[in-house]
Amino acid sequence: MLPSECAAADVGVGAMLAAAELPGVASTTWAAGGVGLGEQRRPAQASSLAPDRRADGLAIAAWARLDDRRALASTLGVSHCVDDRELILCAYRRWGVECPRHLLGDYAFAVFDGRRQRLFCARDHAGVRPLYYAQARGGFLFASAVESVLAGPGVDPQLDDATVATYLKFVGWGTGTASRTFFRAVRMLPAGHSLVVDRGRRAVRQRLWRHWVPEDVPTLAPASPADVAAAFLDLYAKAVRERLAGDDAVGVHLSGGLDSSSIAALASRELRRQGRPPPAAFSWLPPPTAHTRFASAAAGLEFGLVEATAAQEGLTVQHGRLEPEEFFGTLVGGDAVHPWAHTNVLDVVVQRQAAALGVPVLLSGFGGDQAISSSGRARYAKLLQSGRWREFGVLAKAREKQPPARVAADALLAALPDDAQLRRSLRQLRRRLQQQPVKPGKHFLHPALVALARPERSIAARDVRQQQLAGLADFRLRSRLEPEAASGVRRGVEYRYPLLDRRILEFALGLPPEMYLHTSASRYLMRQALGLAADAEQPLLPPVVRWNESKGDRFQWQAYMDAFVASLPALRERLAGGAPSRSSYVDMPRLLAWLDAARFRRHPRPEGISRALLFLDL
Repeated sequence: MLPSECAAADVGVGAMLAAAELPGVASTTWAAGGVGLGEQRRPAQASSLAPDRRADGLAIAAWARLDDRRALASTLGVSHCVDDRELILCAYRRWGVECPRHLLGDYAFAVFDGRRQRLFCARDHAGVRPLYYAQARGGFLFASAVESVLAGPGVDPQLDDATVATYLKFVGWGTGTASRTFFRAVRMLPAGHSLVVDRGRRAVRQRLWRHWVPEDVPTLAPASPADVAAAFLDLYAKAVRERLAGDDAVGVHLSGGLDSSSIAALASRELRRQGRPPPAAFSWLPPPTAHTRFASAAAGLEFGLVEATAAQEGLTVQHGRLEPEEFFGTLVGGDAVHPWAHTNVLDVVVQRQAAALGVPVLLSGFGGDQAISSSGRARYAKLLQSGRWREFGVLAKAREKQPPARVAADALLAALPDDAQLRRSLRQLRRRLQQQPVKPGKHFLHPALVALARPERSIAARDVRQQQLAGLADFRLRSRLEPEAASGVRRGVEYRYPLLDRRILEFALGLPPEMYLHTSASRYLMRQALGLAADAEQPLLPPVVRWNESKGDRFQWQAYMDAFVASLPALRERLAGGAPSRSSYVDMPRLLAWLDAARFRRHPRPEGISRALLFLDL
């Protein structure tokens, strides 16, 4: 299923659908009484399921993939074979605006309630499916693509100076800007939120609230580590299995880490059990050479880890060759309306490969670090604050390579009040005291706009649960999910994230801190669970993958940097050809000076450069 759009004025729906520029889709619309709904679907999906108004005055447009459908259908008293849109409508009939609390899965939808003259919008707990909206002369408009909202009647395309400045200056926007976009008139419905728009006689009224509150997740009852690991593995296998539903070919990301490797193993075994072809495995690593293969196998890194899981599960790995021309094309012809992180260019390579192989579904391990496979390092701060010095010393000595005093300093720094500017200043002070050079700023924001940038607000990680909550609210979550949804759908590829399953997130938030950082291992729960046998087969992961504690990506990063450096002359030439329309936001002389291979090699600025180039909309 693809993005959905709605406009309060039905004359705008067609233009909004056309603005998404999705190849090979069929558009369906419904309009009555000044309200219009529209959807785009692949031809195989577009049948009688066009947005329509039901006998009870309800109409729906949705981009949804629901989990645990049998249980939901049973509760609602309908067949589990009905479309996800019909299930959402039934849930709305039963629970009204509280229905998202009963829905599992990835979704963005809007229900128009004709009897109440009310539009109800909701977005899934993690924000896997985007939803944008605007209040304009044409009425209230929403869409799952920013371009579609901007194409609506009366929407002002003026940029939001403060938001752009914050994006260009800071690595993350933080929780304070969860609803903002580059455009003043356009807002994003935050993850886990609902919105009601009532059409009154004189004005349109909006009410926004949060339907999923991770802070309210209760603590789980005490249990042995073995029981916790077994319970998690059952939940994990179910999350993967539900994301394999359907007849589509499936692909998996395979980076060699615990998260992607375990998803690849679970998906392989479930597809084998169903008699379906194995998943196509996609790696961000370049094709291996004799040198990289030997070096990785000898050190237990990257290529060796990927190949260990692939060999165990009988997978063929598609390696991503990042050519300078493609890198250049992504930066100058990429998505200028979404807040991309610089590494999203690697996802474009995977999407291209998946589309070429006819693989429309990609399972990703992203989201594990935010919750269930958290490093658990915030446990140090909690131990220090509670005066458990001896326990802190034992844990730090067992798990860290640096002196306990350095571990303590880092832990206390992370637990400071929610002021990113203060943390940044203290980090710089620490570098000076340790006689480390203070690096120049990595951003390319125009100096005249620096004062507009808002330091990001973050959640202080004073314990593991707060560390997880901070990860779920962090800009890095949005900067991965939003562009993957946007760029993936343009290539006919849908991302699914088993580790962002709401049941897994709530399970993770309820666990004690020692399940994450233990004297015997970091990411303790994941390593325990992945050593268990699933479906009476061998343990999910080979020992070399299960016990690897390195997060290094030496060869992937080197290939990325080589492509970046190789594209610098072309990028510099493009910028020297004339000032882009958005150049007033960027320190252009500094950016041009940094597009020099020698300088870039000495002091890489891939994040700042790529953000500036993508925003410039070359």
